[in-house]
Amino acid sequence: MKKIKYSIAALALAMGSFSVAGCGPAGAYSNLNVTYADQDCTATPDNPVDTSYPTTNGTGIHTAHGSLTENVVGSVWISCDPSPLQHIIDVELWFHPIEGYDTFKMVASDTYRNIPSQENATLFIVSRWCQAGIWEVRWSVVGRDNEGNPYTYSERWTYAFVKYSDCDHNATPEPTTIHTEGEAPVDPE
Repeated sequence: MKKIKYSIAALALAMGSFSVAGCGPAGAYSNLNVTYADQDCTATPDNPVDTSYPTTNGTGIHTAHGSLTENVVGSVWISCDPSPLQHIIDVELWFHPIEGYDTFKMVASDTYRNIPSQENATLFIVSRWCQAGIWEVRWSVVGRDNEGNPYTYSERWTYAFVKYSDCDHNATPEPTTIHTEGEAPVDPE
């Protein structure tokens, strides 16, 4: 009986350490380089050359500290050899708050038409005002390879957990409405 109790305790400890190390819900998500377009293009969540780039390995997520605001930045690094004729990539940031039972929601996206470089990986990013929670980069590509053959590909990187301490709450929050400078409205009396 003592041996069974020890095994159950070890299993619970192992499961607990797994969930902390994963920093998010379980799932089959990539944290390695991926290839697409008949293996002409390679994508990675982290800078493949400069290892000092401030990302969390395998997530493509980092926080950018500015004088006025803090942002969560999602990145996809791509190189293609040979270069494709067409390359359109949509990069999205998805967010799940710490509190509650909400679902993941897309909070920012951007589309790029740049042809990735052969020599150095090309960086494609999207950013959003920093909030504590679970963040994920999702991306998809449509294009034509160097011979004109069409291709499509989509992927998402591993989740990243952004803590409250990662976001400077003294920073100015992202505006929720568009504001234009102009004269103050006249108050009719």
